[in-house]
Order: sequence, then C-alpha cells, then structure tokens
Amino acid sequence: MPNKDYYPKAEGDLIPWLDNYYTKLGIHATALDIPAAVVTQVQADLASAEQQLKNVAAAKNTWQAAVNAKDDVLGQVQKHVRDRVVIIKRHDNYTDTIGLDLGIIGPSQGQLSADVLTNAKPDFTATVLPDMVRLDWTKGAFDGVIIQSKRGADTNFTAVDKDTISPYEDDRGNLTKDVPETRTYRMRYLYGDDEVGVWSDEVKVMCLL
Repeated sequence: MPNKDYYPKAEGDLIPWLDNYYTKLGIHATALDIPAAVVTQVQADLASAEQQLKNVAAAKNTWQAAVNAKDDVLGQVQKHVRDRVVIIKRHDNYTDTIGLDLGIIGPSQGQLSADVLTNAKPDFTATVLPDMVRLDWTKGAFDGVIIQSKRGADTNFTAVDKDTISPYEDDRGNLTKDVPETRTYRMRYLYGDDEVGVWSDEVKVMCLL
C-alpha cells in the first residue's frame, strides 16, 4: 500500500520542508521529466512563504511590544491613582462626599441584604515590590478586610492583619533572610466588626524581602 501524501501542518516546519523539496526536486527533475519552470515556481513559492512568515513574526513582535507598553502605562496609571487615593483618604479634611465626587468610592446602597453578606467575595491583587508585598483590594460597600497568609512551608493560613483602606502593605521580612519565599494570601470582607461572605480566591507570589 503506497504511503500517504505528506505536507507539513505546522508553519514552523514549512520552510525547512519546502527548502528540501526545492533542492531535491532539482536533483530528480530530469529523471521525473519535471519542467524547469516547475522547479523555478517552487523556488518562488519558497521565497514568498519565507517572506510572509517573516512579516507575520515581525507584526507579532510589534503587537506584543505595544501590548507590553500599554500594560506598563496602565499599571503606572493605576499605581499613581491608588497612591494618591490613599493619601486623600487619610487627610483630616477628607469626607465621603469628596470621595463620591472624585469617584474613588462607590455610592452608599444602605443596609446590605443577607444574600449579599453571605456571598460577598473580595477581589484583590498582590504586587511584589523591593521592600513589601502590596495588596490592592476592592472595598465596595464593605468596611474592610481580614487578611491571612501562608508562608514558605506553612500548610495552614494565619492572620496577617485587618485593613480598612486599600492598599495593604505587607512589609514582613522573609522567614529566612535572602531566601526566596512563597506567600499565599486570601481575604474576607468585614462589615462593621463582623467577618462576612466567603474567602477570596488565593493569590500566590514569590518574594525576597
């Protein structure tokens, strides 16, 4: 039974395959009565395919560079805003009215329903900085969060702190100095003095503090 025809499926395999096909076709052209024009066409196909794949690779690199630049800018914008909001909210003259006017807090919705309190789940990010792990969390209509973590080989979560104003700055040094440490964080909302809702998704980082 004759072998099935083969043509590479992966684009990364195409150029080496075409290069071999073109070279060997020239070698066997006389024996197989292959016109010179066909060999020339294969050569042209090889050059065209190679150029187009290069164009796509260049476009992907340009696109990725643009995405990276966008992410860097948006990250800086968020940091600048959050840093300033922390300062604003700690000012003696700050009020919720000012916060609402600036759009840095959500409008009050009154007493939360039992369903909301039961299912509330914090959303937060952890950013490793040279001297701390910064936890940016969404406050919404709640009064704060309780923060827990696991460090290194810990198997159980332990209390870190309570926080009422995002972000929270965890500046604890590593358990072993100059040895990278894995930390896993989770949060749960506070409503008044009560813990409510469910624990957040766990966020894991590697830090050297």
